[in-house]
Formats: sequence, structure tokens, C-alpha cells
Amino acid sequence: MGVGSVLFGLVTSSTSVLVLFPFMALIGLGMGPSMAAVGLLAQNSVPKAGTGTATSSMMLFKAIGQAVGLTQALSPYELARRRSRRSGWTRH
Repeated sequence: MGVGSVLFGLVTSSTSVLVLFPFMALIGLGMGPSMAAVGLLAQNSVPKAGTGTATSSMMLFKAIGQAVGLTQALSPYELARRRSRRSGWTRH
């Protein structure tokens, strides 16, 4: 996951989408196993009566983080798309 994050730091506006796919795969390979471990840690760190609350809280904050992260990730692309439309350049 760390390697994919560093590679994403090297991305520029001229980086090909085909180059981004391996970067995303590296991050996904790191995030997938770690998310399962975080869920188990949340469930095992509270008393048995609080397992449902811990799990639901973890899922809520994970969903909020995903929504915020996706918004931040796509904002530069949307800004570039709007600027290119204003300049008359369209991609077909």
C-alpha cells in the first residue's frame, strides 16, 4: 500500500490512465487485507455486548472516509474537465 501511495504522489495531469491501473492495484492489495484486520480489531477490542456498536461505528466512519476520499480524488479531474470544456477542447 505504501509503494502505491508513493507512486500516486508522482502522478501528473499528463499521466496515462494505463499507468494508474497498476498503482491502484498496489493500493488495493494493501488496503484489502488491512480492512479485514481493522474490523476484527474493532470487534475484539470491546466487550461482547458492545461488538455491534463497535462494528457499526467502524463501518460508518469507513463509509464517511470513502465518500470524502472519493470527492477529493475526483475533484481535480472534474476541474480539469470543466477547464477543457471552456477552452473548446473536447475528447471523443
